[in-house]
Amino acid sequence: MNDQTLHAFQGHRDALRAFLQARNGWDYYTYLLLFPDGRPFYVGKGRGNRVLHHEAEAMRQSNLRRTNPHKCNTIRRLITSGQDLLYRIDRTYAEADQLACLEREAALIARYPMAEP
Repeated sequence: MNDQTLHAFQGHRDALRAFLQARNGWDYYTYLLLFPDGRPFYVGKGRGNRVLHHEAEAMRQSNLRRTNPHKCNTIRRLITSGQDLLYRIDRTYAEADQLACLEREAALIARYPMAEP
C-alpha cells in the first residue's frame, strides 16, 4: 500500500468542502497543506472547516505576528502565481480519540519537515 492510499481525502478546495460537509461521524482530523505537486508544506489538526481557514489567514494583513510566516508566505506565493493549494485529510478521529489525533499530528510533523517551493 503506498502513501496515496492511506489518507481519507486529497484534492482542491471545492472538493474538500464537499468532503467535509458529507462527513458527520467524526469530530477531529489531521491534515496537510500541499504544493500543487503534492509535497506537504504544513501539517495541522482540525475540526469542522479548520483546514480551509489558512488561505484567508494568509491573505489577511492584520495579526501577522500571530500567524505561521512560512505557511502564510507559501500560500500567498502560490495564490499570487495562479496556483491552487492541494489539501489532504490524513485521518479522522472521534472526539474520544483526540489524543490519538494529537499524536498523529506530531508524527506527521516529524515525517514532513517544512518544504520550500
